[in-house]
Amino acid sequence: MEETKEMTTTRTTAKREAAEVPCGNARTGKVTSLHMARRIAMDWHGGQWSALYALGSSGLLPEGQRNKCLVEVTNCLKGEVLSLCQARQLRLLQTFIVIRYGGDITTLI
Repeated sequence: MEETKEMTTTRTTAKREAAEVPCGNARTGKVTSLHMARRIAMDWHGGQWSALYALGSSGLLPEGQRNKCLVEVTNCLKGEVLSLCQARQLRLLQTFIVIRYGGDITTLI
């Protein structure tokens, strides 16, 4: 899939704003709310067509989008130079998606 200008802009914005999103619950190391998961998804989505955008905008993730969402998060983890907090946010989002919505855990890195 080709990266569009919108995807690049979204990811650049996510890098700038990542410090504003907590790195999960410091005590449990988990994304403890749908609100936090939606916020992380909105920071990292690749455009309105993406599975992360669907999760971030509605909080719903249809069955056909679950693995696409996990793959999109994995691509974010692989394709960027991330701070520890950003990488942790994305991994917590992966775990949240698998626990709350189900999905193929083999897509996790």
